[in-house]
Amino acid sequence: MSSTDERIKQIIARKKEQEADAEAKETNAKQAETARQKLLANRRKKWADDTHIIDAAVKEVQSKASELKVELKFQHTPGNPGTTIGVAHFSGRSPKTLNGEMVWNVNEDGAINVYHGRRATQAKGKSFSLEDADKAMYEKHILDFVDLIV
Repeated sequence: MSSTDERIKQIIARKKEQEADAEAKETNAKQAETARQKLLANRRKKWADDTHIIDAAVKEVQSKASELKVELKFQHTPGNPGTTIGVAHFSGRSPKTLNGEMVWNVNEDGAINVYHGRRATQAKGKSFSLEDADKAMYEKHILDFVDLIV
C-alpha cells in the first residue's frame, strides 16, 4: 500500500471521528436542554402551587398578628423568561410605620431573592431555595417582613 493510500485512510478515519464527536456533542446538548426544560417546568409548577400556600400564610399571619394591627397584601406576577419564574409582591403597614414593601424574585435557577423597601434593596443574607421552601419557610420570611414594619 502506498503512502498516499495510507494518508487517505487516516484522513477518512479522522473525519469520521470528528463527525461522530460532533454528533455526540449535539446529542448531549439536546439531552441537557431537555433536562433543563424539565427542571424549569417542575420549578414553575412548584411556584404556581406555592403561591396558594403563600397567600394562605399571609392571611394566617395577619389574623394571628391582629393585635399588631398589621395589614398585609400579597400579589404574584409572572417572571421574565430567561431570568425569573415569577415575582411575589408584598405590601404591609402598621399604625406606627409607613407602608413597607417586600419583593421575592423567583429565579429560574431555583433561588428566591428577598428585597425590602422602596428601592428594592436585597436584604442581606435573605435568599432561599424554591426546592426547599415550604409553608414554614414562607411564614418565616413573612414574619421577618412584619417585624420590619411594626
